[in-house]
Formats: sequence, structure tokens, C-alpha cells
Amino acid sequence: MLNYALVCLYKAILYVTILMVYILIKVKNVFRPNLNSSRYKKLDDSIRPELHKTIDKQTDLYSFLKKSNKTCNTGTISNLVHSKNILSEVFLDMFQGAGYDYILEEYGIMSKFFWLNYHKRGLLRNESVHLIKNFCTNKTSIKVLDVGCGSCTSLILLHKILKEIGIKFELYGCDIYPKIVVEGIHNLNKTTIHPKLLICNGEHLPYKDNYFDLVINYGGINQFQNISKGLDEMLRVVKSGGLCICRDEHYNSKKLNDFEKFYFNFIKDETVPIEYLNKNKVKNINITYLNNIQFLLSFQHI
Repeated sequence: MLNYALVCLYKAILYVTILMVYILIKVKNVFRPNLNSSRYKKLDDSIRPELHKTIDKQTDLYSFLKKSNKTCNTGTISNLVHSKNILSEVFLDMFQGAGYDYILEEYGIMSKFFWLNYHKRGLLRNESVHLIKNFCTNKTSIKVLDVGCGSCTSLILLHKILKEIGIKFELYGCDIYPKIVVEGIHNLNKTTIHPKLLICNGEHLPYKDNYFDLVINYGGINQFQNISKGLDEMLRVVKSGGLCICRDEHYNSKKLNDFEKFYFNFIKDETVPIEYLNKNKVKNINITYLNNIQFLLSFQHI
């Protein structure tokens, strides 16, 4: 009972802190440089040759940015100050995932406290780097897709890794939440990195079959409504011999202390989704347990 009370107190303090950080970020974002939506018209057009499905309004990044500019009084893409329903926006961002995940991705100290120090979530973990470097051995160029790219932190890290390897590469990213993709564009605008981005559902990827060499999903596969479909889509768009990597949470009650068992109750049903893999399509399945609540799953398309 004491552990349960402590968990409730800890989470209350944590969520209030995250909310304060969220509000500060959104207010600060009003003063950041505007996004010129017209420049992304060329970006959308450049992606079309890789698509095998028609882009509708949901997957059209340019249309979303254009609409956002029209609805914001100052032309800035701000989803708090200019919202018609601020409370609704805050609720969706904090509990639907977009703004909430953005804070945890961008601010390592917040992620550290939220995950009770199980916070090394990025591609720069040695296990991920080794997988990618080994896969790139003897290759001259690769195409990479980040499914659930969020605020593009993984794409930025991928760029760093592939630059160090010295291989030619093309980067692609997609996410179902338009606003988190906009945050990603703002992050990318601080760099010289220009991946091709789309807004789409990972269970219905619009890309051609057998197009990518490497497909990654960091921190999202267990949130898919249909995990089997999500994994099948990753396999469909990756080439024969191509590599897929997933990183997410799992619940290992045998290694968690009593406080952690109460605290991580929200991931109690999450497991390594190996049972959802089509064994007739994959080879070289490998699972690495990064810690008590995180796994790294890799597999190749036959």
C-alpha cells in the first residue's frame, strides 16, 4: 500500500512538471521562425515516385502545413496559443502522445525521471549502432525508413551514424501525428539534414514494395492497433535481405522491484512482439534485452 501511495505521489509531481515544461515550450515556440509551407510542396512531389498508393489529405504534409499557416493568426505553426480549444489541445498532446513524447524525446532529464533511469532510448545505444554498422558492411548505399519518426530525433541520429560509416544514404520518415512531424521539421531546420517526410499510418505504409534497405521503429510498435499488420508492412517495404529493427517496452515482473511493478503497470501487457512476426517471411531474428523494461528486436526479410 505504501508503494502504491509513493507511486501516485511521484507520478503526480512528474505530470505537473511535464505539463509546466509543455506550456513553456509551446509559448516559446510562438517566437520561433515560421515554416514556409510552400517549400514542402517540392518535398511531397519528390516522394511520389516511391509511393504505390495515392496520397490523401491525411498523408499530405504540404496540405497540412498550408492549412496550419492559414489557421494561425501570426502565420506561425503553434498548436497551443492559437488553438480554439486550448484544454482539448493540451489533453490530446499530453495523453494521445504527440506533445508528451516530444518532451520526453527532446529533454533527456525528463525521460530519465519518467522511466526511472531506464531512459537510454536512442539509436546511439551500442546495441543499435552495432546492428546498423554490421548491416552496412560491404554496402555502398542504402535507403532507410523510420516508421513513427516523431520529432525526427532518430533520423538525426541515423544521419550521424551513417555519416561516420561513410556510406551513401537516403533518409525517409513517417508518423501518424501531423503536429509531431511539424516539430520534427523544426528540429531538422536546425541541421543540414533533409529526409523525405510523410504523414501516414504505419499499418498502411504508402511506399512501394521492396524499396528500403533498412526500416526502423523506435518506441512505437507496441502502440499499433494491429501489431501484426505493422510488422507485415515493415517487411513489405524492405528489400529481400533487408533489415528491420524495433525498439520498445516490455514488462519483466521478475526483475522489477515492488515500486517499479506498481509504477510500470501501464506497460504491464506489453511484450516483445515476436509472436506477431510472419515466420515464413523472416530470418535472423534477434532479441536483445536492453534493461528490465526495454528490448531491441531485429529481423531480416527472406
